Amino acid sequence: MASLSSVSADDVQQFWEDHGFFYQENATIGGLVDRLFREDRARSDDTKLEHFRTELRKDPRLKKILDRYPIATRFQFPWGTTKGYYKWDVRAEADNGLVLHMLGSKSHWFCCDGSHKLGSSGELLPNGTLNAPEDIIKAYPRMEVKMEEGGV
Repeated sequence: MASLSSVSADDVQQFWEDHGFFYQENATIGGLVDRLFREDRARSDDTKLEHFRTELRKDPRLKKILDRYPIATRFQFPWGTTKGYYKWDVRAEADNGLVLHMLGSKSHWFCCDGSHKLGSSGELLPNGTLNAPEDIIKAYPRMEVKMEEGGV
């Protein structure tokens, strides 16, 4: 897989479509997330995209992705630690959406490269995610990321 540092603003959309993710370590985003949790505001209106948008748009790659999705919904969900594998609903209207995870400092996460192309196998949960069975998801390369400073 290509290094994210080599992905240009011109190539980011294709990278995202091929792999199903894009991430960037960002200390400012990490600090904003840490502060929301520290001040017990993780379920407040401050978790909306607007709280992070100015910082996100400073990276030309993230700006290019965000520009493709100009309308932000109110949907928010502070995940914390989750067990198992999840993917977002693949209904037709989901093609017009983008899921952003704002990560606090010392975040450790993983995704399965290309699993966004997985069909709708799995149990659909009320929050719009599919709990994908491990035997299906293990066919995809696991991408592990540790963000000391947090990011998106």
